[in-house]
Amino acid sequence: MLREELLDTLESMLKSHSSDFRDTISYVLDNKLDLFKEFDGPFYEGEDNMLDLILPAITRLYGKYFITPPTILKSDRLDLYQLSFDIDHFIDYFVDIIPKVKNSLSCMEYLDRGAETLSLVVDNYIAGQFKYAYDCKDIIEEIREVKLKKLIK
Repeated sequence: MLREELLDTLESMLKSHSSDFRDTISYVLDNKLDLFKEFDGPFYEGEDNMLDLILPAITRLYGKYFITPPTILKSDRLDLYQLSFDIDHFIDYFVDIIPKVKNSLSCMEYLDRGAETLSLVVDNYIAGQFKYAYDCKDIIEEIREVKLKKLIK
């Protein structure tokens, strides 16, 4: 029951109802939470526990892919961008970058630094995925490759 309430709350942040989103969050809860154990505790002194910010970060990620994707991407480029959504890839990136950016906003004492840092991490990841889709030379071939990788996975 608590899990469903959590999913409903996160889903309401997107102002959308998507079974794919619920599946993504359920997948993270069921299979990936142990990867975040090392981030237990506040990112900055006196702020929220990092573990409390991970699911909202994933919600933000999902929203930037499917609810409000970059408007400059049209047609096949948008398809490629959205097909590039890979929660495992994001989590690997997240686990790798968090130790590198910890305390990077420590001098910004009036911000919600933990939430802002995670927002920047998500935005940086999204910018990389945008660049991938925008700069792709052979979009149709790349879409085929991404679909094939997802099928094999």
